[in-house]
Amino acid sequence: MYRRDRRARIRFLRMAATLLIFGWAMLIGAPHVMAHAVLVSSTPAQGERLSASPVVMTLRFSEHVSRVVATLVGRDGHAIPLSTEVLGDQIAIRLLEPLVRGAYALNWRTVSEDGHPVAASIVFAIGQEAVMGGFADGTASETLLKILTLATTFGFYLACFFGVGGTVYSVWIAERPPTRTLTLHIVIGWFFGLLLIGLVGLEETGFSFNALATWGPWGAGMQGTLARSVALVSVSLGLALAAKVNTTARGALSLFSLATLGLAFALTGHASGAGVTWLSFIAVAAHVSAVCFWVGALPGLWRLLAPPGPEQKRALCRFSSAIPYSVAMMTVAGCYLAYIQVESPGALINTDYGNILLLKLTLVALTLCLGAWNRIILTQQVLDGRPSAARKMKGVIAIEIGLIVGVVAVTSVWRFTPPPRALALRPVLASIHLHDPAAMATLSFVTKPDLSFNVDLSLQTADFNPLDTREIRLRMSAADGSVAAFEVPLKWLSPGRWAARDFQAPCDCHWAVRVDVLVSDFDVITLDGQLKLISSK
Repeated sequence: MYRRDRRARIRFLRMAATLLIFGWAMLIGAPHVMAHAVLVSSTPAQGERLSASPVVMTLRFSEHVSRVVATLVGRDGHAIPLSTEVLGDQIAIRLLEPLVRGAYALNWRTVSEDGHPVAASIVFAIGQEAVMGGFADGTASETLLKILTLATTFGFYLACFFGVGGTVYSVWIAERPPTRTLTLHIVIGWFFGLLLIGLVGLEETGFSFNALATWGPWGAGMQGTLARSVALVSVSLGLALAAKVNTTARGALSLFSLATLGLAFALTGHASGAGVTWLSFIAVAAHVSAVCFWVGALPGLWRLLAPPGPEQKRALCRFSSAIPYSVAMMTVAGCYLAYIQVESPGALINTDYGNILLLKLTLVALTLCLGAWNRIILTQQVLDGRPSAARKMKGVIAIEIGLIVGVVAVTSVWRFTPPPRALALRPVLASIHLHDPAAMATLSFVTKPDLSFNVDLSLQTADFNPLDTREIRLRMSAADGSVAAFEVPLKWLSPGRWAARDFQAPCDCHWAVRVDVLVSDFDVITLDGQLKLISSK
């Protein structure tokens, strides 16, 4: 009897041990069997700020993944083409074109081996203050690039003004076909416009000068408003060239060329988007067209006075009658643009933009004074047939041309000096209060115009005491689904307070904000809400 009981106890212990071992095996294996892919690392990392565009981005997961869908969204909300390749637990995402400076959101969605879909977003930015990542010698190359870009911009402006404005003068004032010199200006304008696109692409990508022989900087330059502006300038120059060949429609072609040039310059620059947008756009177009007519006519007038005959005198009369309207349009539009850009008289002295504007206004005022002397005093003397007056006017026009060249050079520098209107922009404050019966959170965002923001989060219990947590996560996603959820890394400041600094938002949209609070191993509080970082719609 005793032996049977002993054998029964042994069988029971064996069975219990077997069940216990089997149970432990199930428990140990369960996390592996039931788990799904988790993002382990990424290149670029979440919130990273790169100095230049990456060529390949990578996502590495905790296990193998079978399929992936990835989209890259910039500040304008448009998807950027990508090429993806799955390599076991890693995904290689290749850019089909370089990225310009700005913030981006890499949205990804994949399926792990257990069939579980996983999706999120990696937010990163390209461009750092005073960093040109592709240049080996740093500041020297950056300075050289600025000088070359400035010189190219200066040559581009002069070629456009002399080419298009000179064509209008030849057709409407001198009543003769455009000269070969004007054709040369047009060709130079095309060359400088194309070169400017490549140089701006170098600025945005940080590539070295050798990269101009590759598509990289050209592709980056083609993505901005400058490329559209240069394309329209090319149309304007083409119309001016056609006015030389087509005798029947010469007048219409030259006027269309002048108007198109004004519209082209209004597509880009500091002023065209300031104030009332449509009015500023028209003001820039009118200002540029008026300046172009005035500047382009000066070399023709200089040649006309050597010495003037009957036809030249009639041309002088026509120019004398037309120039007041051009100067009036230039002055009114210029004053309006200066007003919205500078905003206060003190900014003329306290900012680089204001100093350049003062210098430009001084040169323009001197040129206008000389022009007024020509029109009011010397024009009638030239028409009366006084050779000395013609010589004096020719000398004055030469000085005017020199001053105008100085004005164009000064204007070119504006590309590197933001206007006081832009400098006056202050970080925008926005806050949101989230709550449920157990907890409440207040998030305060301080967002700069470039959409980089600081956020402070305070968490309290329902009775306003700091909430003690084991873990807290802040996640944001675009409310319209264009940017998948990404995590904003928080740092603990004090009981109930966390913060994140200098995090870059990829776009100015309505954001869905979610705060997950892990109170204990089995107690999670989720708080949800929406807000706009910059402005409300």
